[in-house]
Amino acid sequence: MVQLRLKKPHAVLFDITGTVAKTKFIDKLLIPYITANFHRYMRENWNSKQVRMDLEQMKTEAESDPMAPKIQLDPNESATTNMDSDIESAFEYVRYCLDTHNENKAITLLR
Repeated sequence: MVQLRLKKPHAVLFDITGTVAKTKFIDKLLIPYITANFHRYMRENWNSKQVRMDLEQMKTEAESDPMAPKIQLDPNESATTNMDSDIESAFEYVRYCLDTHNENKAITLLR
């Protein structure tokens, strides 16, 4: 048997919906956690490459759904002048996806 030596991770994240957790866990704990912490997480990680990539992916997904609220992002990635309105438009889309059970790549990445 091969033995691997890895550094201790800071976190382990994987898609748990219907795999290791019942849907009730998602509905009762995870979704309220996302909605309660979305704005703070986005503000704290605004300039991270991963958050910017996730936001761009969500924007693309929103544009392909005629019913979805559209995400407005300042093209200047490091801009903080429109950060609150950019975050709010992303939150409206996330809320829409959660309310309509719209599972897509962007929401999965965020979750």
